[in-house]
Amino acid sequence: MIRPALLSFSAILLVINAAPAMAQSKAAPVAAAPAASSTTDPDYSKKLELAKQMQAIQPVRTQVDEVVQQASQQLAPAARDRFLKLVQKAFDYERLEKASVDAMVSLFTVPELQKMVDYYGSAEAKSSQPKIAQYQSKLQPLIFQMLDKAMIEQRTGGEAPPANTGKVSDVPVTPAIPPSTVPAAAPKIDPNPAGGTRP
Repeated sequence: MIRPALLSFSAILLVINAAPAMAQSKAAPVAAAPAASSTTDPDYSKKLELAKQMQAIQPVRTQVDEVVQQASQQLAPAARDRFLKLVQKAFDYERLEKASVDAMVSLFTVPELQKMVDYYGSAEAKSSQPKIAQYQSKLQPLIFQMLDKAMIEQRTGGEAPPANTGKVSDVPVTPAIPPSTVPAAAPKIDPNPAGGTRP
């Protein structure tokens, strides 16, 4: 339920890269987080109540839909509709919501969940939510540029050229050629070697 920008960027990359696999085969069942129970966890009831509140404040469906929409923008328009249909078909939101609540109950303490509910339920958190996409869009080009550089170095085994940020300092400077290495001027060639005139 906590949504750092880099998590969303990672999710976008994963969703894009997973699209071909979704098209070819049904995903294998994923093991759910170990469920806490009222018999093993004395705080279970309170954690379940708070986890459900968090689910109501920040529904996992909304978060997934936002990430999928962002991911779809990275695709060509012709591929976008098919991708969105594949995602819609692949996602079982009720199962995902239950898994989200179960994971919160098993991972977080009552004080942690209470702080999350207090913060994400606050007016300040709600007003900041729309700005997260703007924040991500400002960082995304730089993150992808850095990822591209790493991928080039991975593929070539050498260092990637520095990224061009548009600053004058990014323009490579051609070193001056010492006068002693400049070749003599080539002799002029007469276009009419027979001394005739051109037609």
